Amino acid sequence: MISYLKKTTEYALYLTAFFLSWQTRWIIRPGAVNGGYLEYGTISLYGTDILILLVVVGLAVLKISSAKERRNERMAGLKKFFRPNSAWFYFGLFELAVFFSIFFASDRLLAFFAYARLLLFVGFFWALSAAAYDKIVLIRSFLGGVFLEACLGLWQFFSQSAFANKWLGLAAHQAGDLGTSVVEAAGYGRWLRAYGGLDHPNLFGGLLAVSLIFILHLLAADNREKISNKKISPPVLSVGLVVFSAALLASFSRSAWLALAAGLIVWFLAAASHKDYPAGKFALKAASVFMIVGLLFVNLHAGLFFSRLKGEGRLENISVAERLDYFSVWQKIIKRDWLFGAGIGNYSLAMAGTEPGRPSYYYQPIHNVFLLVWAEVGFLSVIALGGLVGHLFATSYKQLKAGLAGNYAGLALIAELAVFSVFDHWLWSLHSGLFLFVLIIGLHVNKNSQENNQGESVDFTGG
Repeated sequence: MISYLKKTTEYALYLTAFFLSWQTRWIIRPGAVNGGYLEYGTISLYGTDILILLVVVGLAVLKISSAKERRNERMAGLKKFFRPNSAWFYFGLFELAVFFSIFFASDRLLAFFAYARLLLFVGFFWALSAAAYDKIVLIRSFLGGVFLEACLGLWQFFSQSAFANKWLGLAAHQAGDLGTSVVEAAGYGRWLRAYGGLDHPNLFGGLLAVSLIFILHLLAADNREKISNKKISPPVLSVGLVVFSAALLASFSRSAWLALAAGLIVWFLAAASHKDYPAGKFALKAASVFMIVGLLFVNLHAGLFFSRLKGEGRLENISVAERLDYFSVWQKIIKRDWLFGAGIGNYSLAMAGTEPGRPSYYYQPIHNVFLLVWAEVGFLSVIALGGLVGHLFATSYKQLKAGLAGNYAGLALIAELAVFSVFDHWLWSLHSGLFLFVLIIGLHVNKNSQENNQGESVDFTGG
C-alpha cells in the first residue's frame, strides 16, 4: 500500500508539472470594476490546484505512515525551520506577513482566497523539496506541457487569432480589442503578440525563457551521465531549442528576452570559471539558435521587431507613460499602507480607490514584484522575499564552488527570476507565475530526487 501511494504521488507530481502552464479553471467569482472585467480581482479554482492538493495529501500520508521517521525528524525539522539560513525560515516570515495583511484588505474574501492559494503553493514547495522523484522526468514533463504552449503561441502569432476554449482555459484575444497586448508598427497596424494559453505574453515569454534553461540542463546532464537512451534524446532537445526560441520571439516580451540573456551569461560565466567547456558550449549553442531564429523573424517582420526593440511608436510611448503612472499610483498606496499593505490580492482594488473612473484594463499591478508585494503585504514581506532570493543565490553559489555539477542551471534560473521580478509582476500576481516560481525554488532545495537510475544524486542546483 505504501509503495503504491509513493508511486501515485510521484506520478501525480509529474502530471502537475506537465499541466503547470495550462489555465483550466472554475471562476468562482469574476472580478469587476467600473463595469469591466478585472482578472486581478477574480476568485478561481484551477485544475492544477486540485493536482497540487492530491500531491500534498499523498506525501503527508506517506510521512505520517512512518512513525519512526516522524519522531526522529520532529525536533530536527523545527530547528531547520527556525534556522535563519533556511528557505523555510523565509517562507514562514513571509506567510506571517501575508496573514496579517488579510485584516487590512478592502475585499477580505479575495484576500482570504489569495492567502489560501499561497498556502497551497507552500504545500507544493514542500512536496517538491521533500519528495523522492526523478528530477529529469519532472523537468521533461514540464517541458512537454510548455512545448504544446509554444506551438499554440506560434499559431496565434502567424494566424493573428487566439481562440477561446473553456476546457483548456484559453481566452479569446483579438488585435483590435482594447486591452489586448499588441505591437504596432508602420505598415502593420496592431499586431497580436503570442499568448499561448496564458494570461499575458510577458508570462508566456517568461515561461519559455525558463524552459530554455531547463533544456540546457538536460543537455548538460545527458553529456555528463550519458542517459539519452532512457530519458530524452539530444536531437529532440535541439528541436525544443528552436521551437521555444521562436515562440519566445513571438511573445515580443522584452523582459523575457533580457532574462534569457542574463541566464545564458550567468551559465556561461559559471561554466567557464570551472573550466567546464562542454557546459559553456551549450550556452553558446542556445544563444546562437536564438539569434539565428531571431534573424529569420526579423527578415519576415523587421518593422515589428525594431519598433519593439527601440521602444518607439505610439503604443510604446503609451506603455512607458503608463508604467510611470503606475509608479505614481503605487507611491500613493504605499504611503497609506506601507507597514501591513493593502491586503494580499487587493492591489488593483486599491488602485481603483486611488484612481476612480478608469477602464478596468487600466488597473494593473506595478511592474515590479518587490514593490507590488510591499504594497499588498507590507514591509516585512519584502525583507522575507529578499532574504529568500539571497538565500537561493548563496546556496547555488556555494554548491558551485564545491564543484557540484549541474548548478549552472540554478544560478541561471535565479538570474532570470531576478530580471522578471524587477521588470514585471506576474511572478506574484498571476497563478501560473507563482506556480513557476515555486517549481524553480522547490527543485532548488530538493535533495531526495535522482537524475539517473543508478541512485546518484545529481541536483540541478543543489540545496
